[in-house]
Amino acid sequence: MCACHLFLATASHAAETPASAVTVTALPQGEREIAAVAGASGYVVRLSANGGVARLADLEGNVLLDGAASPDRSVPALGVFEVKGGAAVAATPTDPVTVEQISPAEVKVTVTCGNGAKLTYLAQPKSLKVAVEGPAGRYLVRGCYPCRDRKS
Repeated sequence: MCACHLFLATASHAAETPASAVTVTALPQGEREIAAVAGASGYVVRLSANGGVARLADLEGNVLLDGAASPDRSVPALGVFEVKGGAAVAATPTDPVTVEQISPAEVKVTVTCGNGAKLTYLAQPKSLKVAVEGPAGRYLVRGCYPCRDRKS
């Protein structure tokens, strides 16, 4: 099993015990939005209908990963590829996506791809963990970061 962990820093204060929660909202066209909050900080991840990460932003609106940042908007915000051969691991709209609310502060999303690979997202108030397992054995997880052109 190959796993990649994306940790998003959240502010914590020793004197405070911030409220923590992770919620899932179903959106039109099968998309889902997961909001994870720890006190005054957290993140929002939008999953496409096929379970791919379309966008990841913090609660202040700073976009961390965005598939729309690619020139043709076809690149997912978080791409998964086989190390050997470079084939993309992508779910289709007919592949099953399951969402499980493990606790008030933890949501697990599992995407089972037709090629036998399985993507698992574990959303917690202070982190989003991504695990990939499948027949290829080794996978590369790549993010698409938005950037701005600098004018000289």
